[in-house]
Amino acid sequence: MKSLPENDFLAPFQQKPLVYIFKKFPAVAGITTRSFGDFQTEKKGNPREKRNNLILQEMFACGSYHKLHVAHKDKIDLVSVYNHKSKIHDETDAIIFAPNIHGQKISLSDYHVLLASPTADCAIVCLTDEKKNFSAVIHSGSKGIRLNIVGKTIHEIETKLNIKSGSLVAAVWPGIHQNNYEFGPEVFDFAPTKFIKIIKNKEGTHYFLSQKGAVCDQLAKAGLQTKNIITVPDNFNYFDWEFDGKTMLFSHRLGDAQRNCVFIAI
Repeated sequence: MKSLPENDFLAPFQQKPLVYIFKKFPAVAGITTRSFGDFQTEKKGNPREKRNNLILQEMFACGSYHKLHVAHKDKIDLVSVYNHKSKIHDETDAIIFAPNIHGQKISLSDYHVLLASPTADCAIVCLTDEKKNFSAVIHSGSKGIRLNIVGKTIHEIETKLNIKSGSLVAAVWPGIHQNNYEFGPEVFDFAPTKFIKIIKNKEGTHYFLSQKGAVCDQLAKAGLQTKNIITVPDNFNYFDWEFDGKTMLFSHRLGDAQRNCVFIAI
């Protein structure tokens, strides 16, 4: 495995391998690494995870954090100045934060909030616009793709915040590599053919989905400009990313029970 301390998509925050920041993204957003520790949702009884949430919140000078306790469904929570205190959002796969959801005229700078999602293999999407009027985090694995939680979240942003999809910018953490993401033929029911690789061998026919491709396609169909969808190269693989002799990221496919954390802070 080769060491990738920095690439075209990611850069280390303060030159430390604890957190990597998404380049070319208007807001501060990124992913934690194995060196930071476990971000499995605290509702499952991990006391160290709460500590890690608070450390991450303080690293980016935020007053509170809001984190998904994913259910692999399509529930979307809205956070404003009225309910911005730190919280784990049960059975939720997307969070939107903006200070003016309810029409109040309050400076966003008074309410710095960190949104976060644990992940091991699933795609996580961070959203904002160039003026950083809002932030959002979306968890979109195979069920999220089926339910189009990406499109539903963008619809909420357009209708509740009156922000047009064409002005949005997305950073997509793609999770699992296509070569490891196998489905049955039902994959054609919810994903475009161009993102499905078919392999036939003596064991039968196998269907592999590009999770990143499917999620980016849903972003584009929801109205985002292609230039505003930021993600890693197609050849990026969890297993290739190494630091000091260890894989940088937790992965369910590697047998890890721990989780990384994708976050956005404005």
